[in-house]
Amino acid sequence: MFTFSKPCLTRTEPLPTTQAGQWTEAGLAPKLWLAHHDPEDILLCECEMVPKSVVDEIIASIHEQNGRSDLNAIGLRSRIGKGACQGTFCGPRVTSYLYDQNQVHPDQCLHHLREFLAGRWKGQHPILWDRQLIQSELLEAMHCGFFGLELENQP
Repeated sequence: MFTFSKPCLTRTEPLPTTQAGQWTEAGLAPKLWLAHHDPEDILLCECEMVPKSVVDEIIASIHEQNGRSDLNAIGLRSRIGKGACQGTFCGPRVTSYLYDQNQVHPDQCLHHLREFLAGRWKGQHPILWDRQLIQSELLEAMHCGFFGLELENQP
């Protein structure tokens, strides 16, 4: 077992912030994007207003840490997938961008997208009702219809 004698302090002392984790702060990406809007810096996540430049910065940070820059890694370090669409629109968009930047292998794109979306929806399905259930059905139809994500072992 663990042999720590010091009590946990994170209840009273917040963990220090890091440059690499700054993009998880709600509202930061929109502020910076609006302040320095470059027409070439397109939004990859429209709900949380996360531009391409932020994703590039996150990819560079992941590489500095010798990590794998897939959709889940970027989602953990940013607000991607945390807006109103829960990754429905930005998930495929960021996956396509990662593919274009040679960050993911073509055979792994759908697998990473499937993993990312499963993580975004796992706690919501049991409690969906009425309009949220209708919205969920639309999102599922889009992912199954466009990407065939329900076909687990199919290419």
